[in-house]
Amino acid sequence: VTGSADRFLRVWPLDFSDYFLEAEHAAPVNALSVSADCLRIAIGTANGTVGVMDVPSHGYRTVVRSHESIVLALAMDPHNREFTTTAADGTIRTWDLDSYDQLYEFLAPGEFARCVVYHPRLYVIACGFENGSTRIFDIGSTTQLQEYRQHQGMVVSLAFTPDGSKLFSAGADGLICVYDAIRNYQPIKTVVSAHAGDDMFLSISPSGRMLASLGVGSASVVVFNTENMDKMLEVGANGRTLKLLQFAPLTNELFAITHDCRLHRYDLDAGELAYESIGLHLDTINS
Repeated sequence: VTGSADRFLRVWPLDFSDYFLEAEHAAPVNALSVSADCLRIAIGTANGTVGVMDVPSHGYRTVVRSHESIVLALAMDPHNREFTTTAADGTIRTWDLDSYDQLYEFLAPGEFARCVVYHPRLYVIACGFENGSTRIFDIGSTTQLQEYRQHQGMVVSLAFTPDGSKLFSAGADGLICVYDAIRNYQPIKTVVSAHAGDDMFLSISPSGRMLASLGVGSASVVVFNTENMDKMLEVGANGRTLKLLQFAPLTNELFAITHDCRLHRYDLDAGELAYESIGLHLDTINS
């Protein structure tokens, strides 16, 4: 049994007169192993898959799929037991949460998505790309619905309002763009954020009325009114720099992670930092 960079697996007689079984794969065949009874062949390919071929029936079953490079973002489906990942291999993949089987794959050769978010009501994802574009994909049909390029730098964070009426994108160029998700995701407003860089981050409140982002030098939290994008509040980070933000689900509070791995809790009613933890990890907190 041979596997080649030409993507073919072939089964030969011992005199190699001619192969009697051939199977083409989507990527070069890098590794293989034959079972003791010679009835099954395990095959590993360059695109991160491991499959098993049943020789008598020529049946093929994919056992493992994976990204070929670093995973950049992950989002959980709010309604189905599924999740979606993006990676530096230029693919966006949707997986089954129970079996971990790959369900869908979107290809973006030569580019990759830095962030992904699910629509709260539809079987749709939004992805932000290195080239500054925001793309909307229908998962079930694996089709691209819309694309807009509103940023001069990479799109690093995306957020939907809970009712799905608006989408927000933040770019490394320091801009926050608002899209009307009901009207084909038409861009309706762009505001200049107080902070620029690839650590821009967005979080939407459970009510959908507030959008949190980072202030100048990541040294504060800025809260906007999602209706008109007016600044409602800004709270300093006690001399520290921030990187991740998340609204509390039940209270009018906002949590943040600092670059030195501390947890902050902000009381938005009082407009102040209410709590700062000790260092939670010895190294960078990424998520």
